[in-house]
Amino acid sequence: INSDGVGEGLNDATVVAPVGGNAGATLGAQRLNVLQRAASIWGGILESNVTIRVQARFDTLACNGASADLGSGGPVYVATLTAPNTIPDTWYPAALANKLVGSDTNIFLDDIQLTLTSTFDSGCAFPRTWYYGLDGAGNPGTTFDAVTVALRELAHGLGFYTLVDVTTGTLGFGKNDVFMTFLEDHSTGLTWDEMSDGERATSAVDSGDLHWVGERVLDS
Repeated sequence: INSDGVGEGLNDATVVAPVGGNAGATLGAQRLNVLQRAASIWGGILESNVTIRVQARFDTLACNGASADLGSGGPVYVATLTAPNTIPDTWYPAALANKLVGSDTNIFLDDIQLTLTSTFDSGCAFPRTWYYGLDGAGNPGTTFDAVTVALRELAHGLGFYTLVDVTTGTLGFGKNDVFMTFLEDHSTGLTWDEMSDGERATSAVDSGDLHWVGERVLDS
């Protein structure tokens, strides 16, 4: 779902040349093609009978000569479930909740929010910019591959994401979320749902010891 206003972001009418298989004739069209390619890649992998609705936009994000925010992504809402093979009293991100239930758990809301920066195209001093091609052939030294970044932010929206405040270790909205129940600190042998707030805050910066231990990851 295009969340940008007239003339901005995905609707930017600036004329551009095709690049790397992206035939969009305007900057906005090329940006939209990037997001559609990323969504298509995820769509070819995911197993769900429920349409995943993504609020998407390009917006001005922090950027200077030393650092730049590339984007952000996450679920629009979370839900607790009573479906088989789910964890009680635990937050599930919208798209995953819908897949597990087999229907839309909130017909009034979209599922994922996704923002990528438009600042690279408006003179930011950071020494890299977007590559809008669809072929992955950008120069890693001078560009960020927009499709790759979109894939990552969509992953957060799909559920590769915890609601825990990693500074304080407190639970998001007072409950465990399903992602953090699979975060294990090997130095303690505990998963985050088994820890206190302080233990989670310490674990969040325990370099080399914090791992995600979902069954399929371990099997692979």
